[in-house]
Amino acid sequence: MAWVRHASDKQCAYSKPVAQMRRGAGGGLFATDSSLSQVVNFSRRRDRGVRRGFQISSNLMYRLAAERMTVAGARHLTDLLNLSHSVDDPIETSVKAAEREFALAEMARNPFLTMVHMVAVRFLTNLVPFELMTDERRVQRAKRQMNQVVRNVIAGDAAAAQRHSAAFNTEMVKRLREWRA
Repeated sequence: MAWVRHASDKQCAYSKPVAQMRRGAGGGLFATDSSLSQVVNFSRRRDRGVRRGFQISSNLMYRLAAERMTVAGARHLTDLLNLSHSVDDPIETSVKAAEREFALAEMARNPFLTMVHMVAVRFLTNLVPFELMTDERRVQRAKRQMNQVVRNVIAGDAAAAQRHSAAFNTEMVKRLREWRA
């Protein structure tokens, strides 16, 4: 079993296992039931490192997705973009964004990157308070940045996708710091 050690804890106690290794055919590393919430809770205290790790894994994911893009994949991502434009409800918008992020991650055809990306998306979604989503101009700018990331990947321009993603993340961190202050 894999254990997460919380080095910042005074007692350095171990938490519950976040993953188990299963041997044999069909085996491998499997997440435990509570692992996502444990990762999110562990990561909240280390958000700078998580954001940096997210950026690194996202950059690799965008590069692989751009290289491996198919016509069917491009159509699917374009359809998801179009669907997200027809939604006004903030919660439904978030659901559509998560679907788009998952589809984008799947385009990289790397299960590990897909898992890392979706855990990071969940962490960042939980980290950002809903109150930050009330400024309509900022929300629209964030949507445009992430839509541009998807369009850049579809076009095969991973470097541009990485730049737009970095701008989006910088804006989110800025907003989070303003909210915390």
